[in-house]
Order: sequence, then C-alpha cells, then structure tokens
Amino acid sequence: MDIEKGELTALEPLIKDYFVCQIFIELHGKPSVHLEMLQKIAKYGFRIFNVDENLLCPHCCEYSMINELCMTQFEVVPLGITIPKSQ
Repeated sequence: MDIEKGELTALEPLIKDYFVCQIFIELHGKPSVHLEMLQKIAKYGFRIFNVDENLLCPHCCEYSMINELCMTQFEVVPLGITIPKSQ
C-alpha cells in the first residue's frame, strides 16, 4: 500500500473490519511517525517480518507485516515483539 501519507486513513478501517493476513506498506516521515503508525497497526495483531529502506526517498521505509493468526499457515517463526506498545 502506498497512498502518499494516507495509508492509515485507508488501512485502519480495513484491518479493523476484515481479516487480513499480510500487509506491505510504505511509510513517510520521521521515525517517530513510523513508530506511531506501526503501533496502531500492531494493536490489530500484526508483526513485522521484513523492513526495506527506500533509496529514492530518505524519509520512507517499506514494512512487510503479518497477522499473528496467519503465522502458522505461512510458517512464520516469531523472533520477538518488534514494535513497542504505545504508552
């Protein structure tokens, strides 16, 4: 998903109302903005399994996330909690 800073507006209702196994999303902004967005997605049971920098956009990062309920189906082994809970 790449909606140029509109990702959460589009994504949150989708993952709240429908069962989604995987998300690939590009986030823009400072690391604190990325963390806030990832925390919002994590509250719906998603975990990061891959991160790629975007060499054409220094303030962008691409995250691949999987729903915890799909880990067995796709043989994903959790390595640990990677997104700290929001306070």
